[in-house]
Amino acid sequence: MSCLNKQFGELAQCPGVVYDCKNMLDAHAGLGISTNDFMDFAVDFTAALDAHAMNHPDLEQADKDAILAALSGMKDDVVEDD
Repeated sequence: MSCLNKQFGELAQCPGVVYDCKNMLDAHAGLGISTNDFMDFAVDFTAALDAHAMNHPDLEQADKDAILAALSGMKDDVVEDD
């Protein structure tokens, strides 16, 4: 399982999923990720969550909001152009 899957699986409280990878600052250091890159990812990830929810009605809007809020909270550790 990829680190991204583990991270969001843990955020979504999926049973048995534990994020055991690098912290966001270390994982993204030196990658030159811009605010635009981060926002593009957030838009794509939102669309993926919406598509996933169509087949998994147990993923409610509150769950998606919590996951996206957690993603937003990582921005300062990921983005290098602010």
